[in-house]
Amino acid sequence: MQCFTPIAHAQTVIPNKNYESIGDVIIAAINMLGFLFGGIVVLFIIYAGFLYMTAGGDPEKLTKAKKTLLWAIVGAIIVTASFLIVNFFSDTIRCMIVTCPPSG
Repeated sequence: MQCFTPIAHAQTVIPNKNYESIGDVIIAAINMLGFLFGGIVVLFIIYAGFLYMTAGGDPEKLTKAKKTLLWAIVGAIIVTASFLIVNFFSDTIRCMIVTCPPSG
């Protein structure tokens, strides 16, 4: 029987490693901020659902709930796009900050 050591989610988000350059630190910080803002987006979606459920048919409260949900979704798209862009260009960012040998 194998024993597995449980790993907290924070250990996957904030790995305990030595960063080789300031670029690695910047990329790790941007990734951590992405997870933080993603959590905030989830809270706003839950808040919008709460507003919608407690509106009681009041058109003004329904409009506020719908706007909150709309902007939470826009925020989710922005957070996801920034996360993908940073991860896609992470090697380029590292090479911009630390001198990398030319490829080829």
